[in-house]
Amino acid sequence: MRVNNGSIVVAQTIELKRKLDESVEEILSLAIAELRTRFNSTSKEILVNVLPDSQMEGIEFIIPKIGDKKHLLQLSEKNARYYMKEKLEQYDRLNPDHKTERLMELMKKDLRMSEQPRHIECFDNSNFQGTNAVAAMSVFKDGKPSKKITAILILKQ
Repeated sequence: MRVNNGSIVVAQTIELKRKLDESVEEILSLAIAELRTRFNSTSKEILVNVLPDSQMEGIEFIIPKIGDKKHLLQLSEKNARYYMKEKLEQYDRLNPDHKTERLMELMKKDLRMSEQPRHIECFDNSNFQGTNAVAAMSVFKDGKPSKKITAILILKQ
């Protein structure tokens, strides 16, 4: 974001591809140089959340702790997260198999499983004061409800 006299005058999101051996500080240096060139910026003060790996002549890098500058940095980070989320959702709409695979990997990790949970059966048993027993089963295949297999049983005594 570019701020003049307390007003945001330009907001730009750029996407940089990260190589395996590049640090966040290196990428930040590249992004700052790219944006300064693109917008012919002569700013002497730049707000960052981490210090870049290289110093630039005549530029002071500030990591704000409180106040309006901290709020600007938080807004910028929020915008970046929103941009990343939108890109992922767009890619998932174009490639539904990718979304399924991503969700299965996330469930595998969250549930600490050795394999992806491609088939899940959930059971719920209930009764009313010891009588009128009811059981229900829900089935999920590849993270989606499988309505063909879902069943409800009413048990009479």
